[in-house]
Amino acid sequence: MPRWSPDGRSVAYERETPDLSIVVRRLDGSVAPLVIPITGGTAAFAFTLDGTSIIVAGHEGDGLDLHAIPLAGAPPAPVAVMEATFLPGLPISPDGRWIAFTSVANNAPRITVARLVQGAAGPALGAQRAVVAV
Repeated sequence: MPRWSPDGRSVAYERETPDLSIVVRRLDGSVAPLVIPITGGTAAFAFTLDGTSIIVAGHEGDGLDLHAIPLAGAPPAPVAVMEATFLPGLPISPDGRWIAFTSVANNAPRITVARLVQGAAGPALGAQRAVVAV
C-alpha cells in the first residue's frame, strides 16, 4: 500500500522487481526516485512526521526489527529490535511521537505503545508501555 510523505510531495511504495525495495518518488519529478533495497522482507513502513526518514519494520527471527532510512541517502540506522508480532501499516501516531504494535509476553498478546525519540543516529524507541491485553 502506498504511503504519502507528510508534506504531500512524495509517495513511497513497495516494488518487487527484481528484489524487494521501497521506492520514494517525488510527484513533480524534480528528483530521481529513491530506491531502498530491503533484505529479509518487510512487514510495514511509514514516513517519520518530519519526512526526513522512512521507518521500516522487517522480520527478524520471532520479532521485528525497525530501521530508520534517511531520505537524504545516509545509511540505515537501527531503531530497535522488538518483540512485536504484528505492525499493521506501521501505526505511528498523528503527532509522530508514538508507535503501536501487538506483542506477546508470557503467552499473552497485548497492545503496546512505544515513544519514538530522536537519537544521535535518527529515530529511536524510548519508553514502552502496555495499553491493553487482548
